[in-house]
Amino acid sequence: MQFKRWLLQERTLFHGTIVDNEESIKQIGLVADDKPGAFVQHAYGGELPEGEMEGMIFMADKDRISAAVTAMVAHISNKLNKDFHDVTDTDVRNHGLFVVIKDVEPDEDYIRHKPEEEEGHYVDHPTTAEPGDYYAPEVGIDYTIRGPVLLKFLRRLGIWPISPYADISPETENKMRGRLVALSIRAHPNKSKQEIIYRVKQVPAEELGDYIDQYKD
Repeated sequence: MQFKRWLLQERTLFHGTIVDNEESIKQIGLVADDKPGAFVQHAYGGELPEGEMEGMIFMADKDRISAAVTAMVAHISNKLNKDFHDVTDTDVRNHGLFVVIKDVEPDEDYIRHKPEEEEGHYVDHPTTAEPGDYYAPEVGIDYTIRGPVLLKFLRRLGIWPISPYADISPETENKMRGRLVALSIRAHPNKSKQEIIYRVKQVPAEELGDYIDQYKD
């Protein structure tokens, strides 16, 4: 029984970046900078939350793998000086890199920001960590995926092409969650407001627009 619980707890994590970093990643693994990296700073418009000075490596499991894709595409768009949603298949094939970390035990190997936990209830997370994120200052890797194999992998999982709602600011995300709550209350009058709010909190940011569009239809 203990072996079964241990086996079920293990999971594979993913980190999205660009091929420029592949050689160093293979040599020393993923190592965070002293402060949040360019992707995190860009997501907050260059203005990080007060006290957010420590860099972390952020990863996603298969349930939130689209977050790793979003990070990778953001790195590609910055490298090529293109708009996020102008990144093409060719750009991903030539510049994208997925880092794979296998056999992870949450809260032992890496800290997981559990979607169901209340802020500060289990652990004080970095302000830039979102529910479902895994993070650590250093990460050993198993292998990388790039080129045509990466494109095939992302398409097989249905996470490429990326949703047009993936690149949203924290302020926009909050507004979209509020909109989704209102639409859900109208569509499900038999559900309590508390239950609907809880479920909406579990929706990954990049999927909010898709849910809103379904309710609007």
